[in-house]
Amino acid sequence: MPLEFGRNAFVNVSSNAESTYGDASGLTFDVYNRIFSCTLKRVEERVQTSVLTTTDGGFARGQFKVSTLASGTVEVPLQYEGIGVWIKNALGSASSTGSGPYTHQYAADTTDLPTFGIKFQRGSGKMEQFKGCMISSMTISANAGEEAKLSCEVIAQTSAARTGGITATYGDGEQVYHYQAGTMSYDSQTYSLYSFELNIDNKLETRYTLGSTLTSSPDVNDIRECTLTVTCGLEDQNIYDAHLDGTSADLSFTFTSGADEFQIYLYNAVCMEYNDDITTAGRLERTATFKGFADAVQPGAVKIIVINQDSSATAN
Repeated sequence: MPLEFGRNAFVNVSSNAESTYGDASGLTFDVYNRIFSCTLKRVEERVQTSVLTTTDGGFARGQFKVSTLASGTVEVPLQYEGIGVWIKNALGSASSTGSGPYTHQYAADTTDLPTFGIKFQRGSGKMEQFKGCMISSMTISANAGEEAKLSCEVIAQTSAARTGGITATYGDGEQVYHYQAGTMSYDSQTYSLYSFELNIDNKLETRYTLGSTLTSSPDVNDIRECTLTVTCGLEDQNIYDAHLDGTSADLSFTFTSGADEFQIYLYNAVCMEYNDDITTAGRLERTATFKGFADAVQPGAVKIIVINQDSSATAN
């Protein structure tokens, strides 16, 4: 048998949500994403029986299945088009306005997060389809000199047996690159970033009940959190002072390519961690971690706005 290769691996995501958790019958798989990596797989947890009866050699006589866990991390290029379905499923909702270019707003204003389906084409090998997928956490990041990335930790209900391969039909969305970033605005100041990492933690947990080895809907089970960690040059004491004072202010920055934009907003952001240690005779840096907070006006601590040429917020 020929060896399988990882080249040309991709994910095929449903643009619509399941009507009932784990029911993939009504899904439309029409979004295709190139990947940097994907660790999605199904694991069957099994343990030996715990009765005291053994063989004469002292070994257990049997085993049983405890649970099915389908999960993994999908890392894709950040794009101006074609990744909206990931953002909507991670935050909770999406709305669109305009007539070209279109403005798509993704808000974390609900705990009723969508469940969706993913088909993982395993390079030159077979395809594995996952249902009951939910995004446990999402990370958007970029470093100077690199491509911007979007990474999602996914919890699924289960997957079907691996079967014959599928062919991708990619959209025409452009990638987001480091050199398209503007400055970060915070508390009436602007900062040129070396790197950033935005993380949305939805606090999902698997939920097993009697009668099945599959998880029931892993709903939000704790207080959701959104943090942004940035690194920039040490030019002043503004962020340090804001950290000491517990300043709460809105934070934002934007990537721009022609008429396309990718905007990130963190509301009521407070600098929770700060570091500008001197460990070199050269240029000094500072790293700060901000946490967003909701209020009566903004039910979500984070919002993402994408401006592009696609009328749908979740299209390919």
